[in-house]
Amino acid sequence: MTTMPLAFVAWVSIAAAAHSAANPLAAGAFAPPIDLGPQLGHVGHDRARVWARAAEPGTLRLWVLEHGASAPRSLEAAATADDDLCVVFDLAGLKAATEYRLALSDAPPPVSDPGVWPHSFRTAPDPAQPARVSIAFGSCCKDKPGEPLPIFATLASHRPDALVLIGDTPYIDSTELSVQRRRYREFFANPQLAALRASTATYATWDDHDFGRNDTDGRLKGRDNARRAFVEYHANAGPDGCGGRRDDGENGEGIYSRFRAGPVEVFLIDARWFSRTEPSPVDPERQTLLGARQWEWLRRELRASTATFKVLATGMIWNESVRPLKTDYWGAYPHERAAVWKFIADERIDGVVLMGGDIHRSRLLRHPPEFAGTPYPLYEFISSPLSQSVHANANVPHPSLLWDAGDPSVFLLLEADSTVSPPTLSGRWINAAGDELHRVSVCADEIACPQH
Repeated sequence: MTTMPLAFVAWVSIAAAAHSAANPLAAGAFAPPIDLGPQLGHVGHDRARVWARAAEPGTLRLWVLEHGASAPRSLEAAATADDDLCVVFDLAGLKAATEYRLALSDAPPPVSDPGVWPHSFRTAPDPAQPARVSIAFGSCCKDKPGEPLPIFATLASHRPDALVLIGDTPYIDSTELSVQRRRYREFFANPQLAALRASTATYATWDDHDFGRNDTDGRLKGRDNARRAFVEYHANAGPDGCGGRRDDGENGEGIYSRFRAGPVEVFLIDARWFSRTEPSPVDPERQTLLGARQWEWLRRELRASTATFKVLATGMIWNESVRPLKTDYWGAYPHERAAVWKFIADERIDGVVLMGGDIHRSRLLRHPPEFAGTPYPLYEFISSPLSQSVHANANVPHPSLLWDAGDPSVFLLLEADSTVSPPTLSGRWINAAGDELHRVSVCADEIACPQH
């Protein structure tokens, strides 16, 4: 049969010292042996990014088999000690809504033997076509190496199209490069999370604990090490939403990125790197949160987005209701929050919802137009924590608050459906036991600018 040609580019990333983790592929006679992976990063409708880490220096070969194809294609990438043994394979020219299988091996695995193709993924729907997608969001996962994280097994049972880690995933609390790398290795080696990432597109931004220290900002000493480790251990789509480049952010600054999944576009905003490092682009008399470069990127990409629903996601929350003495939240930068919301109103951008984590509580807020200054209400989803720690003193009232829960081990499943009219966006908060804690459904008409 004739298959669409694939254009592959392998980008080499960076990681640290050797680490052994259970992996069904690692027992094979590979040169070099595999430490972690393959695990998925960005998966779009026509491309994907695959991350892996070798156990020692050498050349990794990734085999990719399109559903129905008679033979696989392959890519190579060098894992070197200087680059700390991590690689990212960039796959382009894929078909929308199509299944692909993956294997790391020196020789091509037999196409007829599914047992040697243990990993698979499905590309996203064509963004021009109606579709149903689900995206899981979660933050604050204080893991202990060697102990299970059952939340990820429950999450996997819901078969989301993508997983978005929105900060403190994991807790690192250091900007030492060796510590940063070790903690990412330990986190991504967790069996439940590794199994999920083997077949689920995974994206991330950071918050304070993975950036380097609790409640910190962009003036943190050693932040370059944090960024280096983040880029090494993630394979986001990048600021252009396409991938095909080694780093997130632009010109080596920040980790902001975006991706499209059917009717949803997610903007992963970096609320740490630029914070308090320069005057605000919207008010030079005050300190910035976003930074001028990221602010320009966000405006440009939001204006260009054709997605029905647009999710603005950061580690920190957007509202003012925080526990005593907390300083890192959007409400502490009211001038830039107001500028984001004014931009939505001035440009008449439909379908925006807000996403945050950090506070170790699950919450839902609905900010009315008279509060936000937007043409429609702004829903704010908060998903935290993925692990056990809950903050009772974060249960702070807010006039926009619709629901709050202080349950441990919770994720948010955001489901969008553009096959119905009007399209709908629903959110479900689910705990590790599989119990649904709360549900909300929003029609696209409710979060659209009124027609003139």
